[in-house]
Amino acid sequence: MIKNLLTISVIAMAFGLMNTASAKTWDPNFQMVSEPIPVVKDCYHIDQYIPATINMDKLRSTWLEWNNKIRREAGLTEYTLEPELSWSAQNWSDRAKRIGAITHKRDGQSVYYDYNRMIRWFRDLGLEFKNVNSSTMTENIGWGYYKCPADGSDCTEAMTKAIKTTYDFFASERKANGVHWRSMVNKNYREIGLGLALDAKKQKYYLTIHYATEITSNPKPICEA
Repeated sequence: MIKNLLTISVIAMAFGLMNTASAKTWDPNFQMVSEPIPVVKDCYHIDQYIPATINMDKLRSTWLEWNNKIRREAGLTEYTLEPELSWSAQNWSDRAKRIGAITHKRDGQSVYYDYNRMIRWFRDLGLEFKNVNSSTMTENIGWGYYKCPADGSDCTEAMTKAIKTTYDFFASERKANGVHWRSMVNKNYREIGLGLALDAKKQKYYLTIHYATEITSNPKPICEA
């Protein structure tokens, strides 16, 4: 286990079960309240709670390149960043911060792995996906610690180093062909989004990665910064 880092990942496939790895437990009866990111006019805001000292565009591009390097080496189509998936991932990361834990459970789930409820959660956000070989989407989640410069200067590099520990954990499953690794090299997925929420007091980050085959719906656009 990586010190001070908890990562749980799930590979979700239509008509199938999801797998996860965990080193921490929480109350399964805990009921979470849905609090989606606010909608303003006809667009969704993203990264509105992230400090200006962190360049989220650079952070996402860096993660994308880490992943795509592996995909190129494997002869796979590279992932593309989708703002709508980053928004849904941001939504889930913000929720993790509010409850102080990471989980794949949506409201009303009686079991931890409920693919249909996850799909309905995405649909409530206006997101639907193409079914490719019984695959539609997957969700990876994790948390860890970070430390920005005390003088308030740019924190992008420090945050990049922090989330790299989560990425390295995912990639470490290559030999075992673990669920994290399979999401990184799944041939059916084409799109990716990254969401980050920060607990400045505890210096914790909550990370969500959403992978998908192809968005087939027409969700509201992302608001311009």
